[in-house]
Amino acid sequence: PYEVPQNVDCAPSGNPVDGLLTQRFHIGHPGIDLALPIGSPVKATQSAQVIFAGWSEIGYGYLIILQSGPFITYYAHNTSFNVVVGDFVGKGSIVSWSGSTGNSSGPHVHYETRINDVPVDPQTFENRGYASC
Repeated sequence: PYEVPQNVDCAPSGNPVDGLLTQRFHIGHPGIDLALPIGSPVKATQSAQVIFAGWSEIGYGYLIILQSGPFITYYAHNTSFNVVVGDFVGKGSIVSWSGSTGNSSGPHVHYETRINDVPVDPQTFENRGYASC
């Protein structure tokens, strides 16, 4: 078990995998796609609580959602999970293994960053000056 820092909202930083960027953030695609082999470890980009771990009916396939205060991250198209709802995870913890579930054209991780549930480009997130932990 991991203790999330008290009284601190942990913003995400970095990418959850070392995959090849195959699709950028744009209107109609609220995250980035990182291609890599099925079964690769997917790591948390923030210290946070797991608020969803299950099947998404809207195309994400097997989806993990983490939250710390206003900061939310999505990890989609997984093949299996390493966490359950309610778990606290530290930045860099393995939360799932990559796959091609849901609306997917091949093995990759779809990764989203959100502030108060509004999608923000993961590639520019760190430039916003939030504290990462």
